[in-house]
Amino acid sequence: MVLITRLIANSVYKWRADHSYATLIKTGALGEASKTQILNYKWKIMVSLCIERFPVIVRGLNSIEKQYKDLMDRIEFENSLYSEHELRLLEDEKRLALRKAGEIHDHDIVMTAADFEDACTQKLEEFNQKYNKKAGDERVNTDSIWRNLDRKLLLAVNNAEKKHWLLPEIQIENGETLHDASVRLLTSIVEPNNAMPYAYAPVGFFKFKYPKPVATKYHAIGEKIFFFKCHLKTKYPEEIVPKIENYKWLNHDELVSIFPTKYYKSVKKFLIE
Repeated sequence: MVLITRLIANSVYKWRADHSYATLIKTGALGEASKTQILNYKWKIMVSLCIERFPVIVRGLNSIEKQYKDLMDRIEFENSLYSEHELRLLEDEKRLALRKAGEIHDHDIVMTAADFEDACTQKLEEFNQKYNKKAGDERVNTDSIWRNLDRKLLLAVNNAEKKHWLLPEIQIENGETLHDASVRLLTSIVEPNNAMPYAYAPVGFFKFKYPKPVATKYHAIGEKIFFFKCHLKTKYPEEIVPKIENYKWLNHDELVSIFPTKYYKSVKKFLIE
């Protein structure tokens, strides 16, 4: 029933549009040049690519998650038995007491439980220095893919023609499918083996009409933009260097202030944090 209603609505809309143009032509409200332009203008088909960098490290807990974690830790601690590491700590304490009393002489122990804890703590600090510190240093630098390692990042480019920050896009060529155009666009940005497309079908759509001077310049009604998605599949972000200039790696919250409003509403529909 819904499908039938939509088909009827589309037919009525098309009939009104056709008759409105026909009325203008019959009454002479449009000149000969305008008549030809209206009949010949078509939509410009564009393909845009949403390139995502997945989180490299686990994000921190928010206040509610931290409270829940603390509660579960207390419950687990109260109801659980000693772990192997805790039993090892108790055995080390007994052995140390016997050694001080001179009852045993086991100097051949390679590593105690306390030494094991120190080694693990040192590895954790090395990890934090490698990732968290570097991510903190690059947090403000939007050109760096090392920023916000605990969040998804999207590649945005400065479209000089439209004078806006947008997702990378390209116009489809004659005889080219939407997927073929998306592959061509991806190849022009990064190495194809460093990215994994999601599917052969678009994940989003956006269209807008040109102002009359722009429509006359490009001989087009406007643009229909089909969005495709892909993600970087390398484990080492420093290996990814886009082949383009004037770009930014932005998280989802930063897109609001940099994308045009209507454009962002269409992009937001297929973004998942």
